[in-house]
Parts: sequence; C-alpha cells; structure tokens
Amino acid sequence: MLSEPGGGFSGPSPLWWLVGALLLSAVFLRCRRRWRRKIFLWNGEFGSISIATGALVMVIRNACRSAVPGAEPRIRVVTRRCALRIRIRLTPSTGGNVRGIAQRVQQCVAASLREQLDVEKIGSIDVLIGGFRSRPPARKGETEAAPPETQ
Repeated sequence: MLSEPGGGFSGPSPLWWLVGALLLSAVFLRCRRRWRRKIFLWNGEFGSISIATGALVMVIRNACRSAVPGAEPRIRVVTRRCALRIRIRLTPSTGGNVRGIAQRVQQCVAASLREQLDVEKIGSIDVLIGGFRSRPPARKGETEAAPPETQ
C-alpha cells in the first residue's frame, strides 16, 4: 500500500518543487529578456538610437507578408559585430519557386529595414522554407455558380 512508517502519504519532496521552480523561472526570464531586449541601430546627433526586438520583428513580419501573402513567418533576430542577422522561417503555399520566394523575401525585408528604420548594417537575411502549405479548399459559394432561379 501507500502507507509509510509515519502513517501518512508523503507528496513530492521539496527538492522536486525547487527544481520545478528554477526551471520555470529560467524559462520566464529567457522569454522576458528576449522580447525586452533593445537592438542598437546607430549613433544619432544627440545619442544612440535603439529599437525593441518586438518592434523590429513586426517590421520584418509585415515585409514578409507583403512578399509572400498567406505565409506566417517565424523570425529570429540577433546582432553580431554590430550587424543584424535575421533568420526567417516560413511555409508558403504551393506553386512557387523556392529561389524566387527566398530572393523576394530577402529584398523586401532589406528594403523595409532601409526605408523604415534607416538600417545600413544588415549582416545576413537567412530564409528557410520549411515546406509548402497546400491551398485551402475553395468555399462552396465562391466556386460554384448560383443555381438558376425558378419562377
């Protein structure tokens, strides 16, 4: 049975609670630091100009959506030696040329960063096509003609 010499059931030991709390706090701090981090862009006339990672990801996501409609990109931004390194993973719909899609995404992202944020130091824009999404089936009302009305 589950009884012990003390006559009761003992739950998880305090060591397991401590390990769980440490893991949970590590995950929380990692996520918080990732989105709160500021990325240095350039030195201005009166000081340095930085942007939040979340804002930079939104600019890149909008550029990807304009280049490849319907694809939901997953974006990772890191800085190495004062240059941005951007990794974009997306799943476009079928029927596209992989090289053409990747080049279009790279050009749109680079142009968007230059126009909107005046960023000149772009280290690399890596595009990973994770697969192709099949086109969703057409809705019933869109493809079929309306039935003739009878009088």
